Amino acid sequence: MSNEWFAKGWFRHWLRWIAAPMSFYVIVTVASFTFLSHHYSSPWRIPVALAPVVPIAIAVWGIRRRNREMDELERRVILETKDVALTAATLIFIAYGFLQAAGFPKPHPFTHAIALIVLQFPARLLARRKYA
Repeated sequence: MSNEWFAKGWFRHWLRWIAAPMSFYVIVTVASFTFLSHHYSSPWRIPVALAPVVPIAIAVWGIRRRNREMDELERRVILETKDVALTAATLIFIAYGFLQAAGFPKPHPFTHAIALIVLQFPARLLARRKYA
């Protein structure tokens, strides 16, 4: 499977559309936080705070490009992965919403995105088992 992945040019695609923008994201985020910590009242604070979104958007675009190149089975696995991850995250956060009524603290807004990303790994394993 890994030889297939490398032979089909996916690794090159990953380097170009995912790894490079995410490396740029790290640099832009550090620069953004550094700038904002020293120039909080600057009129540039809003564009600088939003600057890390640009490399993320490039990576998302690269992921979408890759998804369009997939065959039907790969697309079905990806769709089922995202479906299971979204459903699981929704159930978790609805349950946690009820726990907040019992005094649990509010989660950070990034928690939702992180949960979706983390839940995709077991969901992908389940989907691949189904279609293997």
